[in-house]
Amino acid sequence: MTTHRFRLGMVALLALLATAPIGGCSTFEGLAQMDRTDDFDTARLHFTQYVRYGRIAKAAQFVTDEQLEEFLALEPQVADFRLTDYEVVTVDLDEEARTATVDVRWSGYILSEMVERNVDVTQNWAHDDETGEWKVTLEIAAIRRGLTGNR
Repeated sequence: MTTHRFRLGMVALLALLATAPIGGCSTFEGLAQMDRTDDFDTARLHFTQYVRYGRIAKAAQFVTDEQLEEFLALEPQVADFRLTDYEVVTVDLDEEARTATVDVRWSGYILSEMVERNVDVTQNWAHDDETGEWKVTLEIAAIRRGLTGNR
């Protein structure tokens, strides 16, 4: 009886060990793909997640070169903003031109003031065929106004 339980336990342990690398590989693949921006929905999601957690330097990889400096200058304000909800208001995707206009609302609160804020912003996305990446142009002034409460 004890031998039978031991064997069943060993079989279960071996089965667990045999499948562990598979799960580990798929998790690693998922992490490795986190920075890929060739898919619009993935790029939009990753950009939002980086903003949500105040990782402006990581979110900046999706911002056009023309706006990069201005976007990075928002870091202190975004670091003080805790994004609690994200609503896609409209999406106008032109698959042929590989462009998209997305109206979003970021809802959250300012940590230093404990004040709720809604940040309404239009994101203009375009696919760069040379790099294979989706890049966004933002209404930086609208983001700044939303974060400061100045309408």
